[in-house]
Amino acid sequence: MRALALLALTLVGCASMHGPLDVITPDEFTLGQGSTVMDGGIFDNYGVHDFGFDAESESTYAALTWDIPSFQDEGLTTEERRAIRDFYAMVDAEEEEVEAADTKPKLLDGANPPPPAWLPFTLIGVGLVIVLGFALYSRRREQW
Repeated sequence: MRALALLALTLVGCASMHGPLDVITPDEFTLGQGSTVMDGGIFDNYGVHDFGFDAESESTYAALTWDIPSFQDEGLTTEERRAIRDFYAMVDAEEEEVEAADTKPKLLDGANPPPPAWLPFTLIGVGLVIVLGFALYSRRREQW
């Protein structure tokens, strides 16, 4: 039942003209057939290898397509778009520098920075490997 409802929604969406269903449903449902004939060999880095084969292929396909709108403003030239993009990249870089300067820890003179966050986990992992190694080694030995 759900598959039938989904199929109906998809086909209804294909018929909609810029409605709310146009965002989530495809614009076209296409059925088609194709065929090809291959004759000859393979060309690779070592040259052409003629194996003397013939092949035919036929296919039937179904496709859902969406008409994606263009985001390119026809009123701007390439140079104007590049200038706008560079300007906003410069503004973003300046904001990142300000944020990075605000988030850096401020240490007093002579104070040591805290250890990295991964260090305790690494030490615990190494300790577990050592303990497991001793446990396995002692199980293999014949004890009295």
